[in-house]
Amino acid sequence: MAEYTPEEQLEMIEISSEQAKEKVELRDAVAALLKNKHFKKVFSDYYLKKYPVRLISLKASVSMQDEQHQKFIGNQLNAIGHLDQFLSYVEQEGNASERLINQNQEEMDLIRAEAGVA
Repeated sequence: MAEYTPEEQLEMIEISSEQAKEKVELRDAVAALLKNKHFKKVFSDYYLKKYPVRLISLKASVSMQDEQHQKFIGNQLNAIGHLDQFLSYVEQEGNASERLINQNQEEMDLIRAEAGVA
C-alpha cells in the first residue's frame, strides 16, 4: 500500500469533508422544509398521514377490489413509504456526515501537528 504525504492525506480528508458538507446541507434543507407551514400541511400532515388512511379505506372498498385499482393503491402506498424513508435517510446521512466532518477536523489537526504543516 502506498504511503501518502501529510499534504496528500490532508487533501483526501478535505475532499471527504466537502462531500460530507453537501449531505449536511441537504439535511438542513429538508429540516427547513419540514418547518415550512405549507410543506407541513401538504406533505407532513396530509400526504404522509391522512392520505394513507384514505387509501387503506379505498383498498377495502368493494368497488376497488379489481386488480387495477388494488395495484394503483398499493403503488400509492409504496410511494408514500418511499418518501418517508427518503426524508429519514437524508436526516440520518446528514447527521452521520456532520460527525464525519468533526472527526476529519480532528484528524487533520493531528496530521498538521505531527507533520508541522500549517
